[in-house]
Amino acid sequence: IEADSLEQVRGKSVYDYIVPEYRGAFVSLTERVLRGGSGTLEFEFVGLKGTRRWLDTHAVPLRDARGGISALLAITRDITQRKLAEAALRENERLYRTVIEQATENIFLIDVESRRIVESNASFRESLGYSEDELHNMTIYDVVAADRVSIDANIRRVLEQGNPSVGERKYVRKDGTHLDPAAMGMPTGIPRDVPHVIVFKA
Repeated sequence: IEADSLEQVRGKSVYDYIVPEYRGAFVSLTERVLRGGSGTLEFEFVGLKGTRRWLDTHAVPLRDARGGISALLAITRDITQRKLAEAALRENERLYRTVIEQATENIFLIDVESRRIVESNASFRESLGYSEDELHNMTIYDVVAADRVSIDANIRRVLEQGNPSVGERKYVRKDGTHLDPAAMGMPTGIPRDVPHVIVFKA
Protein backbone atom coordinates (compact mmCIF):
# COMPACT_ATOMS: atom_id res chain seq x y z
CA ILE A 1 0.00 0.00 0.00
CA GLU A 2 3.04 2.24 0.44
CA ALA A 3 1.64 3.73 3.63
CA ASP A 4 4.10 5.30 6.05
CA SER A 5 1.76 4.73 8.97
CA LEU A 6 -1.49 2.98 9.80
CA GLU A 7 -3.22 6.34 10.09
CA GLN A 8 -2.82 6.91 6.35
CA VAL A 9 -5.08 3.97 5.52
CA ARG A 10 -7.20 3.52 8.65
CA GLY A 11 -10.88 3.35 7.73
CA LYS A 12 -10.25 3.33 3.99
CA SER A 13 -11.59 0.61 1.70
CA VAL A 14 -9.09 -1.67 0.00
CA TYR A 15 -11.24 -1.35 -3.12
CA ASP A 16 -9.93 2.19 -3.57
CA TYR A 17 -6.45 0.86 -4.32
CA ILE A 18 -7.45 -1.82 -6.82
CA VAL A 19 -7.22 -0.94 -10.51
CA PRO A 20 -10.81 -0.41 -11.75
CA GLU A 21 -10.48 -3.19 -14.30
CA TYR A 22 -10.15 -5.76 -11.48
CA ARG A 23 -12.30 -4.11 -8.82
CA GLY A 24 -15.49 -5.94 -9.76
CA ALA A 25 -13.78 -9.33 -9.62
CA PHE A 26 -12.29 -8.46 -6.22
CA VAL A 27 -15.70 -7.45 -4.86
CA SER A 28 -17.20 -10.69 -6.17
CA LEU A 29 -14.45 -12.73 -4.52
CA THR A 30 -14.98 -10.93 -1.21
CA GLU A 31 -18.73 -11.53 -1.29
CA ARG A 32 -18.27 -15.18 -2.19
CA VAL A 33 -15.88 -15.75 0.71
CA LEU A 34 -18.19 -13.99 3.19
CA ARG A 35 -20.93 -16.40 2.08
CA GLY A 36 -18.68 -19.34 2.98
CA GLY A 37 -16.80 -19.91 -0.24
CA SER A 38 -13.16 -19.40 -1.11
CA GLY A 39 -11.17 -18.35 -4.14
CA THR A 40 -8.12 -16.84 -5.73
CA LEU A 41 -7.57 -13.77 -7.87
CA GLU A 42 -4.73 -12.03 -9.66
CA PHE A 43 -5.20 -8.27 -9.83
CA GLU A 44 -3.39 -4.95 -10.15
CA PHE A 45 -3.02 -2.68 -7.16
CA VAL A 46 -1.91 0.97 -6.97
CA GLY A 47 -0.15 2.14 -3.79
CA LEU A 48 -0.40 5.54 -2.19
CA LYS A 49 2.77 6.64 -3.99
CA GLY A 50 1.44 5.54 -7.37
CA THR A 51 3.35 2.27 -7.74
CA ARG A 52 1.41 -0.37 -9.67
CA ARG A 53 1.86 -3.95 -8.53
CA TRP A 54 0.42 -7.31 -9.48
CA LEU A 55 -0.91 -9.30 -6.53
CA ASP A 56 -2.20 -12.84 -6.18
CA THR A 57 -4.60 -13.46 -3.30
CA HIS A 58 -6.14 -16.62 -1.85
CA ALA A 59 -9.09 -15.86 0.44
CA VAL A 60 -11.04 -18.09 2.84
CA PRO A 61 -13.69 -17.38 5.51
CA LEU A 62 -12.54 -16.57 9.04
CA ARG A 63 -14.98 -18.15 11.50
CA ASP A 64 -15.66 -17.34 15.14
CA ALA A 65 -16.02 -19.82 18.02
CA ARG A 66 -19.63 -20.57 17.04
CA GLY A 67 -18.74 -21.29 13.44
CA GLY A 68 -20.11 -18.08 12.03
CA ILE A 69 -18.18 -16.08 9.46
CA SER A 70 -16.79 -12.98 11.10
CA ALA A 71 -14.31 -11.87 8.45
CA LEU A 72 -12.16 -13.20 5.67
CA LEU A 73 -8.55 -14.31 5.76
CA ALA A 74 -6.43 -13.67 2.67
CA ILE A 75 -2.89 -14.66 1.84
CA THR A 76 -1.57 -12.28 -0.79
CA ARG A 77 1.68 -12.46 -2.75
CA ASP A 78 3.41 -9.84 -4.86
CA ILE A 79 3.71 -11.40 -8.35
CA THR A 80 4.78 -8.25 -10.20
CA GLN A 81 8.12 -9.68 -11.37
CA ARG A 82 6.47 -12.82 -12.66
CA LYS A 83 3.89 -10.79 -14.59
CA LEU A 84 6.60 -8.56 -16.08
CA ALA A 85 8.60 -11.62 -17.13
CA GLU A 86 5.52 -13.18 -18.75
CA ALA A 87 4.79 -9.97 -20.65
CA ALA A 88 8.40 -9.78 -21.85
CA LEU A 89 8.24 -13.39 -23.05
CA ARG A 90 5.01 -12.73 -24.93
CA GLU A 91 6.53 -9.68 -26.61
CA ASN A 92 9.69 -11.61 -27.54
CA GLU A 93 7.60 -14.37 -29.03
CA ARG A 94 5.49 -11.87 -30.96
CA LEU A 95 8.61 -10.22 -32.40
CA TYR A 96 10.16 -13.61 -33.14
CA ARG A 97 7.06 -14.79 -34.98
CA THR A 98 6.92 -11.54 -36.95
CA VAL A 99 10.55 -11.91 -38.07
CA ILE A 100 10.09 -15.56 -38.99
CA GLU A 101 6.86 -15.01 -40.89
CA GLN A 102 8.18 -12.05 -42.86
CA ALA A 103 11.50 -13.70 -43.75
CA THR A 104 12.02 -14.54 -47.41
CA GLU A 105 14.05 -17.61 -46.43
CA ASN A 106 12.30 -20.93 -45.93
CA ILE A 107 12.14 -21.50 -42.17
CA PHE A 108 10.59 -24.23 -40.06
CA LEU A 109 10.93 -25.33 -36.45
CA ILE A 110 10.87 -28.87 -35.11
CA ASP A 111 10.32 -30.34 -31.66
CA VAL A 112 13.53 -32.14 -30.73
CA GLU A 113 11.84 -35.07 -29.00
CA SER A 114 9.09 -35.90 -31.48
CA ARG A 115 10.73 -34.40 -34.61
CA ARG A 116 7.32 -32.85 -35.27
CA ILE A 117 7.15 -29.58 -37.22
CA VAL A 118 5.77 -27.04 -34.76
CA GLU A 119 6.13 -23.84 -36.78
CA SER A 120 6.78 -22.82 -40.38
CA ASN A 121 6.78 -19.55 -42.25
CA ALA A 122 4.83 -18.65 -45.36
CA SER A 123 7.87 -18.96 -47.61
CA PHE A 124 8.51 -22.55 -46.54
CA ARG A 125 4.86 -23.52 -46.90
CA GLU A 126 4.70 -21.99 -50.36
CA SER A 127 7.93 -23.69 -51.46
CA LEU A 128 6.72 -27.13 -50.41
CA GLY A 129 3.04 -26.66 -51.25
CA TYR A 130 1.69 -27.55 -47.81
CA SER A 131 -0.71 -25.65 -45.60
CA GLU A 132 0.22 -24.72 -42.05
CA ASP A 133 -2.16 -27.34 -40.64
CA GLU A 134 -0.74 -30.04 -42.87
CA LEU A 135 2.82 -29.32 -41.75
CA HIS A 136 1.79 -29.35 -38.08
CA ASN A 137 0.79 -32.99 -38.57
CA MET A 138 4.12 -33.89 -40.17
CA THR A 139 7.66 -34.54 -38.97
CA ILE A 140 11.02 -33.55 -40.37
CA TYR A 141 11.28 -37.06 -41.82
CA ASP A 142 8.31 -36.26 -44.07
CA VAL A 143 9.90 -33.21 -45.68
CA VAL A 144 13.62 -34.01 -45.81
CA ALA A 145 14.76 -36.36 -48.56
CA ALA A 146 17.21 -38.32 -46.43
CA ASP A 147 17.16 -41.39 -44.23
CA ARG A 148 16.29 -41.13 -40.56
CA VAL A 149 19.78 -42.07 -39.42
CA SER A 150 21.41 -39.12 -41.16
CA ILE A 151 18.66 -36.70 -40.10
CA ASP A 152 18.97 -37.77 -36.46
CA ALA A 153 22.76 -37.54 -36.63
CA ASN A 154 22.55 -33.98 -37.93
CA ILE A 155 20.13 -32.98 -35.17
CA ARG A 156 22.37 -34.50 -32.49
CA ARG A 157 25.40 -32.71 -33.93
CA VAL A 158 23.59 -29.37 -33.90
CA LEU A 159 22.43 -29.84 -30.30
CA GLU A 160 25.77 -31.06 -29.00
CA GLN A 161 27.94 -28.48 -30.74
CA GLY A 162 25.52 -25.57 -30.53
CA ASN A 163 26.60 -24.40 -33.97
CA PRO A 164 24.75 -24.22 -37.28
CA SER A 165 25.20 -27.27 -39.50
CA VAL A 166 25.32 -26.33 -43.15
CA GLY A 167 25.14 -28.72 -46.05
CA GLU A 168 23.20 -29.74 -49.13
CA ARG A 169 19.84 -31.23 -48.18
CA LYS A 170 16.88 -31.92 -50.44
CA TYR A 171 13.34 -31.22 -49.32
CA VAL A 172 10.28 -33.09 -50.56
CA ARG A 173 7.42 -31.02 -51.96
CA LYS A 174 3.81 -32.09 -51.64
CA ASP A 175 3.76 -33.16 -55.28
CA GLY A 176 6.76 -35.44 -54.71
CA THR A 177 9.35 -33.28 -56.44
CA HIS A 178 12.45 -32.09 -54.62
CA LEU A 179 13.48 -28.64 -53.46
CA ASP A 180 17.26 -28.59 -53.44
CA PRO A 181 18.64 -25.76 -51.27
CA ALA A 182 21.33 -25.78 -48.61
CA ALA A 183 19.90 -26.52 -45.18
CA MET A 184 21.01 -25.00 -41.91
CA GLY A 185 19.93 -26.38 -38.57
CA MET A 186 20.40 -24.06 -35.62
CA PRO A 187 19.31 -24.63 -32.00
CA THR A 188 17.30 -21.86 -30.46
CA GLY A 189 15.49 -21.13 -27.23
CA ILE A 190 12.34 -19.31 -28.22
CA PRO A 191 9.88 -18.37 -25.47
CA ARG A 192 7.37 -21.20 -25.78
CA ASP A 193 5.87 -23.74 -23.45
CA VAL A 194 7.17 -26.60 -25.58
CA PRO A 195 10.30 -28.72 -25.43
CA HIS A 196 13.51 -27.45 -27.01
CA VAL A 197 13.21 -26.80 -30.73
CA ILE A 198 15.58 -26.45 -33.65
CA VAL A 199 15.18 -23.82 -36.35
CA PHE A 200 15.92 -24.92 -39.89
CA LYS A 201 16.54 -22.45 -42.69
CA ALA A 202 16.21 -24.00 -46.09
